[in-house]
Amino acid sequence: MASGDSHRLDWQARNVVQYRHDVKPQLPPRTRTGALVRDDPELTDATLLELTLPAAWAAALERLNAFNALVTSSDRTDPVARDEAAALRQQILTSVSALHETAPQRLQSSSRAHQRTFCEAVLLWTRFAAAGGEVLKDTLGNETLARFPVDFDPAPADLVLLKTALTRAFGYTSDEIAEIDKELAFLTSNLTVKHALARALVDALDGDPLALFHRMYGAVPFRPGDVDVIITSASIVFSLPARAQDLAGGEREVARPQAELDQVDAFLRRAARASKSVGHVRFPVFGLFELDAVQPSLWRELIDAVRQTDRLADIDDEVVRQTLKTMVVTVPKPDVDAFLTHDVWGHGWQETLCEFEWLFQRLEHLADPLDAAVLRSAIRVGAGGVVLDEEALVAAVNRDLRARIEVGLNLVVAESLADLIEHKLVRGGSALPTTSMLPRATLKIDLTILDLAAMTRLWRRPYRRLRRDDERSRLAAELRASGLEQQGLDAAISQASDVIDREFSQAFKTKTGVRVEVRDGAIAVTVLQRLLCAAASLDEALTTRLDEGEQRYRELTAGGPKPRWHCPTACVDLMAVSLAWFYERDRQSNIWRLDELARDELWASMLALEEALAVELAG
Repeated sequence: MASGDSHRLDWQARNVVQYRHDVKPQLPPRTRTGALVRDDPELTDATLLELTLPAAWAAALERLNAFNALVTSSDRTDPVARDEAAALRQQILTSVSALHETAPQRLQSSSRAHQRTFCEAVLLWTRFAAAGGEVLKDTLGNETLARFPVDFDPAPADLVLLKTALTRAFGYTSDEIAEIDKELAFLTSNLTVKHALARALVDALDGDPLALFHRMYGAVPFRPGDVDVIITSASIVFSLPARAQDLAGGEREVARPQAELDQVDAFLRRAARASKSVGHVRFPVFGLFELDAVQPSLWRELIDAVRQTDRLADIDDEVVRQTLKTMVVTVPKPDVDAFLTHDVWGHGWQETLCEFEWLFQRLEHLADPLDAAVLRSAIRVGAGGVVLDEEALVAAVNRDLRARIEVGLNLVVAESLADLIEHKLVRGGSALPTTSMLPRATLKIDLTILDLAAMTRLWRRPYRRLRRDDERSRLAAELRASGLEQQGLDAAISQASDVIDREFSQAFKTKTGVRVEVRDGAIAVTVLQRLLCAAASLDEALTTRLDEGEQRYRELTAGGPKPRWHCPTACVDLMAVSLAWFYERDRQSNIWRLDELARDELWASMLALEEALAVELAG
């Protein structure tokens, strides 16, 4: 999803179906800033639903509340509002910089678990260029992908040197590094399928983007010149007019019949709706594409071409179909620049190198009605009928709600890391169109606020729905069908609604107010406010460390140019991939540790790798 409102999904317009719960050597001592380092962290999975934070967070939260009010009530394109947002963000970063927390031992850079995970992340990073936007064909003539600064596009000799540096830095043998790399090659093997499909589509294009579009989307009455295509190593982007009116009455063509324009308009409207609907998430792409619309002859060409690729001779037809489904997208021409960076480079690797797609598949079920089994686990049968066990209900809803929150926050992490990748262009002196009020910030936390509020509205919907008579009737019918008697059932369901509102209201609020009151050394907070504090802490950690990394790279290159990968601390790609890889090891817990990883633990590991690389390069 490209940065800005036009490409972030419309979380309000959607259909919901049944929600599912099933899922997937010592380093030198760390040096820290002068911040207060807390050994009893307050922003953790364990404290997610707690009602308060210590008073030390009051200043940061009050500024975050003011920032939230500005973001949700202002014209985000207004220069004055943008200046105010930038000033508030700086105040927020200053506040949270004094509230550093400590990562648990399992994530600390001195632990063997951390070192193994970091080595995996580095080896994944070596595949980042292959997972992104190498342009194979571009009929639009766009330059955005070509100017994206990949930190490491390795030659074979570079890979050998980097792997040797890993053994030096972390005490692994070359055979152990080779075995880890082999495991990761299996995980990322779908890249080979994508590359083969992309090459096959270049052949099928035969210089005619409109013909290829018709073979994939059917007989929409576009004309030559209306449709362009950009085929990268892992994506197929069709560039379309933003509006049907843009096609009417060109100087060198006969005015198009209204019926033709109406058909085009209907398709473009349908594509626009799909691009903002969770029902059309095909992560890492979003929007309109239907496998059944692809011409059988094209399927045959693509499958035959893929099977001619080394080690893909026996690939199943359905694997090819499902892979293509994650590659094809339509984008209005005015939005192409933003899309190519944020989506092709920012989201593409999250699916091919990591596994964000599995929780994205559950996103359309985030607001599904509450499963009757959640209530059934808390209902007891007595002589006078059924009664509600409130303690059991709270435990059951806690599990259900946390599962939903995990799905929603997966999107927030994916968007934040895509914003981080997009930020590379800003650091390089380029700028992209964006509706963010913080176009130059490391993370666009104003858009993060909107995403968090939207996710909150979705994960609270099943529980708020319990206030409705029709929802209570549905649950009563399902519970009766499970064998429960009617006596006391309606009262138990009504009581359950009241208990959920009382015990979990902090997870359902999207408004933060402005004032923060300290009582008995603590401040009242909602889940949304906790998440805003975590987002700000990550923004502060990344901004600080990326600035320091850039300074290290300037010092390294003072005597002449050197590849950026010689300075891992200056490699945004490596930081993003590493954060994603650590996050995916334990999503519910590690999402709260991303700031500590960026500020302390990953930084220490990157320094160790940097020192080892310097030795290898010198030798």
